[in-house]
Amino acid sequence: MKKIAMIALAIMLIIPEITYCKRITLDGDDYQEDGNGIASATPGTTSPCCFLRNFIQINGKVCEVCILNSFTLDNAKDNLAIICIPSSAQTLSNGCFGNRLNLSIVTFESNSKLTAISDSAFRNCHSLISICLPASLHTIGGRCFAECSKLSNVTFALGTRLTRFSEYTFNQCHSLKSICLPSSLQTISEWCFQACGLGPGLSNVINVTFAFGSQLTIMGDSAFCDCALESICIPASVETIGKWCFRRSSNLSSVTFESESQLTIMGDSAFYDCASLESICIPASVETIGRSCFGFTIFTAGLSSIVFEPSPQPITIEEGAIPAGVTVNANGRPLIFIYEYCTDIRSYTYI
Repeated sequence: MKKIAMIALAIMLIIPEITYCKRITLDGDDYQEDGNGIASATPGTTSPCCFLRNFIQINGKVCEVCILNSFTLDNAKDNLAIICIPSSAQTLSNGCFGNRLNLSIVTFESNSKLTAISDSAFRNCHSLISICLPASLHTIGGRCFAECSKLSNVTFALGTRLTRFSEYTFNQCHSLKSICLPSSLQTISEWCFQACGLGPGLSNVINVTFAFGSQLTIMGDSAFCDCALESICIPASVETIGKWCFRRSSNLSSVTFESESQLTIMGDSAFYDCASLESICIPASVETIGRSCFGFTIFTAGLSSIVFEPSPQPITIEEGAIPAGVTVNANGRPLIFIYEYCTDIRSYTYI
């Protein structure tokens, strides 16, 4: 009761003259109360509503929400600070809470039925510090939390069903410090964590870990590009590391792989310009190392040694994948170097 009273007080501070009507289902139209207290749609208009806990403001009336598909929050843009998403909500639509600069607390009722948070739903919410996502969630849309500059901690409820992070999901979350990716996650899409931990005057260190039994198979192009990672242990289930995946992650000094790795492809420039990465051991499962995978610019020291796990299977190393001067311990593994021009011969030390 105390919790309900506190939430009601918060609602009253934001929404004046609250009255109540019966449970409704929203479909993106504007609603008005009829004579029986049931909210009904007015054709050709847009819903100017404010969503708090299990209530929604519609033409001055606050209604209990059943399914939330589409809404805007123009009237609450400047002062919306606290949201409790009701257990009945199944979808948060595109941009629904985006650009709410004062939004600092987002919680979800127990037994949440939320399955999808759509594109840019919380984008550019500069005051949002942390969030715990419900177990019912299957999908997080592109740029969902992008540019949430103060977001430092993201957690997932036990038993989460989340399978995919979309493009740019946490892009430019400059304050992000910790995230443990759930075991159900299968794909980290392009630019997902790009520039996390980096920004004007910031020098954060991001701790990215993977829950036991990780099912992750794809780390997409530029997924951790320009990221403030210092170390990462890549799950055995990962099959592909995309192009530019860790490019310019200048603090990354340790990359390890779980035993029995299934990794087959390390994409072009995947670890390009990782200035602090001095050595790495390549799993026996890897079949291809893409162009300039471990390349570096003249301004960084870069990789000094590579060790390959023993395997009778040849591995294809594309042009510029291993910089000149790197010590290579092949452990008897056949290495096939591919160059565009026969005159482009690199010097390696084999041990």
